[in-house]
Amino acid sequence: MKILCKFTKLGYLKFISHLDLVDLFQRTLFQNKVDVKFSEGFNPHPRMSIAYPLPLGIESNSEYMEIYLNSRIDLKDFLIKMNERLPAGIKIVEAMYDDDESISNKVKSVVYAFKLLNTFFDKNKNIDIAKELYKINSMDIVEIERKRKKGKRRIFVKENAKEYLKRLELKDDAIYAYIKMSENGSLKPALIFDILNNYTNINMDELDIDLERIGLYQDEDGLKEIFL
Repeated sequence: MKILCKFTKLGYLKFISHLDLVDLFQRTLFQNKVDVKFSEGFNPHPRMSIAYPLPLGIESNSEYMEIYLNSRIDLKDFLIKMNERLPAGIKIVEAMYDDDESISNKVKSVVYAFKLLNTFFDKNKNIDIAKELYKINSMDIVEIERKRKKGKRRIFVKENAKEYLKRLELKDDAIYAYIKMSENGSLKPALIFDILNNYTNINMDELDIDLERIGLYQDEDGLKEIFL
């Protein structure tokens, strides 16, 4: 059996690496004597996974983790005890039993919010942001260049970002990017950043925004949350 947990990654802990985050959760599970199931083989390890780990430096209120157990536990007690030991910024906000397919197979889209700071608005006083985003939404082809693996080599290839980018929206002084996940991959926030600078009149650098991952979704339009 397994439980599905929804947790936050905020504040300075947005700079903790994926491996360190996994280690943090494992140590906290052991400290609370949670009956976690272990893998088999010569090097057994706790059976748990975090879906689509965040790029370093990005905050989120909606991260997801699966933990396999040997026996049922009281989830309310689990939340209280885990959160008492976890550092500020990392908090499990919900947990439920879930014996469906792996969460990685459920995810069809991801949504990022580029929160616009005062420096951004100072640089773009005369720019209609919503109109600029509409330009990209109306395009059939938005060319990007990125590395792909070819045999043992990595080469630069040109691709159409619109295969992944569903839409851009301006909401609450933030640019929301709705991105489709597919077998061929997805779009990292850095590529969205480049698209905004290269295909619009928007002037933006990394100091002009705070970046947050809003969540992972079961549909391509970013409407149906994983945790329902």
